[in-house]
Amino acid sequence: GAMRCAFYLKQYEVALTESNKVLTTEKITPQQSSEAKGIKAKSLFETGRYDDALLEFKAITKSAKNATGAEAYYYIGKIQFNKQDYREVEKTVTKLIGYEYSNDDWNNKGMLLLADAYIGKGDDADAEVLLKTLIDNKVKQEYIDEAFKRLETIKARQKEIESTRMEAQNKDMKVEYNQTKSDGDLFDKMLEDLEKQKQTVPTQTIIQQPK
Repeated sequence: GAMRCAFYLKQYEVALTESNKVLTTEKITPQQSSEAKGIKAKSLFETGRYDDALLEFKAITKSAKNATGAEAYYYIGKIQFNKQDYREVEKTVTKLIGYEYSNDDWNNKGMLLLADAYIGKGDDADAEVLLKTLIDNKVKQEYIDEAFKRLETIKARQKEIESTRMEAQNKDMKVEYNQTKSDGDLFDKMLEDLEKQKQTVPTQTIIQQPK
């Protein structure tokens, strides 16, 4: 009870201490052990100890025979995402979806995480396809809302990229115009100098040849 309360109150350091007490208690049930391991792993994750958490979650995927294993795969993917290891995120989500004890909730969360990974590496096209697939499949509204949020993020970034491209294009056109104007001024000056030279050259006497 102390372990559960500390975790739900987001007192993760206390939850870690209490989970270790549970795990070292004699004659605990497999269910209690599984719950304690899960809380320990998630508390490590929440306190930023990703490497330690990764070891715990990987151990859970090997021993769990229920949705706890799917949850562990999801957290492994989140750790990889936080480390910007987007290729590994894709591999982990694939394992999650193919996991025997997974369910729609964890699969949908995994798909959203994969979309985040695609967005993270600039692969907006694949992210859009994935998010629209979630929406079209009419999953729970909470996942549809999350999918739309990510689509808005992609749309905003594409708009920003297009705006930057247009600014660069306009700048190039301005430079080209300035160069053309400068060349025209130089040509006008050359014509003016030629006219001045003509005015300063004395008129030559025309000598008529005898018939």
